[in-house]
Amino acid sequence: MFDKILVHEPLGMQFIVNLRADLMSALRDSPATSDSPYLKMMNSSLKSQLVAWFSAGILELRQIEWDKTSASIIELVAKKETVHPVTDLADLRNRLGNHNCFGFFHPSLPDTPLVFIHVALMPTLSRNMAEIRDTSATLVEKEREEPTAAIFYSINATQTGLAGVDLGNALIK
Repeated sequence: MFDKILVHEPLGMQFIVNLRADLMSALRDSPATSDSPYLKMMNSSLKSQLVAWFSAGILELRQIEWDKTSASIIELVAKKETVHPVTDLADLRNRLGNHNCFGFFHPSLPDTPLVFIHVALMPTLSRNMAEIRDTSATLVEKEREEPTAAIFYSINATQTGLAGVDLGNALIK
């Protein structure tokens, strides 16, 4: 049934991901639906299908850069950053310019990073976020010249309907 939606609807994959997000919300938030065996079975079926459709071999790893990535993707990264929220566009530009950001994209959703991660290349291991976010010229030059540590400091999913599809672990690897 879900395969037909993918074949016949141009935005079928996004529809299915959103359908699962709505289903998960109904199961979690509504007493009337939370015990429905049919909805639980549908959720399980959808999750299994999404795990197959979003396997690491199908996904495309792309770097997200301030000056080379579309504004809609950068806006989504800013909106979905929950670990270290973005304060303003200058903050995001600084992060994307001085650190690396990578995302997994699916061929059916080419303009939507499904999960993204921020990586700081540092001369040494940092003790705190202040060191990672320090953008003084000296630190930036050291990062570019002598990185010895890659620090994964933030990973975020953008699609609620893909909960339980292990994209973050695959992205880190």
